[in-house]
Amino acid sequence: MCLQRSKDEIWILAGLSAEVWAETRGEEGIEKGMGMVESEVGRIVVVPVDDAMEDEREPLLLLAVNGGPEADWKAMCAKAKTLGAYLAPSVNRHRSVIEASPLNRTPATASKSRTRSTTTSPGGVLR
Repeated sequence: MCLQRSKDEIWILAGLSAEVWAETRGEEGIEKGMGMVESEVGRIVVVPVDDAMEDEREPLLLLAVNGGPEADWKAMCAKAKTLGAYLAPSVNRHRSVIEASPLNRTPATASKSRTRSTTTSPGGVLR
């Protein structure tokens, strides 16, 4: 059975996934290099899709696996790791081009600060 989600729900899931990665990766009790949380959109497991954990670089791509409240954490983690490992060679092949891109040289990436993005964070930023 395929669950259809609205565009807003996808944006919320993407924002939550980025926050999960930033807040929970490597916490005690959680596998190193993996973020996990239970939320209003179900269980979320987030893993990097590259070799970033080997030399502490930020990952180019994050993979989020989303399941319902009854989903098995171990199965979700195994699926996320397997999919991430499968996609990593393709992603890594493009690392040097992406890192050299002028779009990658912004003050936010230069300082490596963790700020909320208005495009990926759930909820808007009031101005």
